[in-house]
Amino acid sequence: MKERVVIIGGVAAGMGAATQIRRKNPDIEIFVFEQSEFVSYGLCGMPFFISGIIKNYEDLIVYKPSYFKTNRNIDVFTKHRVEKIDIEKREVIVSNLEDGTEKNISWSKLLIATGARARKLNIEGSNLKNIFTFRDLNSAILLKNFINERKPKKCAIIGSGLIGLALAEAFVLNNIKTYVIEKEEKILPIFSNDMSEIVLKELQKNGVEVFTNSTVNAFIGKEEVEKISVNEKILDVDFVLLSIGVIPNIELAKSAGIEINSLGCIKVNNKMQTSVPGIYAAGDCTNSFSVITKKEIYLPLATITDKQAQVAGNNIVGESEIYNGTVGSVVEKVFNLEVARTGLTENEIIKEGYNYKSIKIKGKSKAGYYPKAKDLYLKVFVDLNSKKILGAEMIGEEGVAKRIDIIGTAIYAGLKIDQLYDIDFAYSPPFSPSRDILWNLSAKFKEL
Repeated sequence: MKERVVIIGGVAAGMGAATQIRRKNPDIEIFVFEQSEFVSYGLCGMPFFISGIIKNYEDLIVYKPSYFKTNRNIDVFTKHRVEKIDIEKREVIVSNLEDGTEKNISWSKLLIATGARARKLNIEGSNLKNIFTFRDLNSAILLKNFINERKPKKCAIIGSGLIGLALAEAFVLNNIKTYVIEKEEKILPIFSNDMSEIVLKELQKNGVEVFTNSTVNAFIGKEEVEKISVNEKILDVDFVLLSIGVIPNIELAKSAGIEINSLGCIKVNNKMQTSVPGIYAAGDCTNSFSVITKKEIYLPLATITDKQAQVAGNNIVGESEIYNGTVGSVVEKVFNLEVARTGLTENEIIKEGYNYKSIKIKGKSKAGYYPKAKDLYLKVFVDLNSKKILGAEMIGEEGVAKRIDIIGTAIYAGLKIDQLYDIDFAYSPPFSPSRDILWNLSAKFKEL
């Protein structure tokens, strides 16, 4: 039999790996099974489709399924769900969701790229209509159609992570009164209190009403959600958006006997191999590795998925590539702010037992005399024993993404904080002061 790779899941990890396999091997058969109708789309661009900045969901689609067969000789089967992995027979049982038929497909090697699903609340009224999640293109289309057709006036976002806050902006741009409900004492729980306070003020400035230390007790309505019970308050809403994290889709792998780790995702090594020879996994269903602690972590980010897909694809065709892990850099737009972080959170630093110090510094995005220079707020956590940077948070109206990437690079390279002092940062008044905030950060550390 001709060598065949079967890939379960056709979004970022699945199609990324399929493409990499085809680049390296023009002869191997590649079958991709995806249970939705879409493959290869820009999931991270979906909030901008909701806001209206991106007018059509088709603009988010990189390639349609037919492209892969015609241009890359990859067989993509949409609306096909893999029901079972048979390790002994090296087969998958696949159901066609359109006609209900099933068939057995053999594989030489298998890649599991089943992703993750949105977490939901199991409370009174959770089965009411117009309680949305936001995890894939289908869910984004449903939400956008609802907004266009029903013209809602009020909504509640449950959860205040970066995606939830990006959607708060999208809803405000649609003239929807927006509540954000967060069970923790602050929004953006992975940020420090003083940094999340900056974002809170930006939300409030734009009319978003925020409830922290607040628990949603019930959704209220007849067929559709009409109100939510939050602590002792009742809020009128036309719809609800759940943004409370994701759950890795591990059920298929678990039922086949593939090892699941303590994080609740498919356990892989640094070659993206699972516990079963010949079976690989990549993307939001798997673990990553922290560059700092060297431990397994679960961090569902597009950048991690892309790297894991390439490593898995290369190793499936016989190479021996290593996935070196992540520093966990993220950035999101929240109204006029760029909100970013990299490395370990302060809670993670405390949990790991580091002897650390936090340094907070304020700077400008441009030379002070240059028009419209914006404030930058930077907080960095430093290991006092090694002087290495453990993590950083940064917020400002411009120039944040560039600088957080520099810090992320420094963490990956194992640079000490005082070495930032010696790095030449590109300088011109429209882009930074001559003594950039990162230079001043290093200088401030030397003064401690």
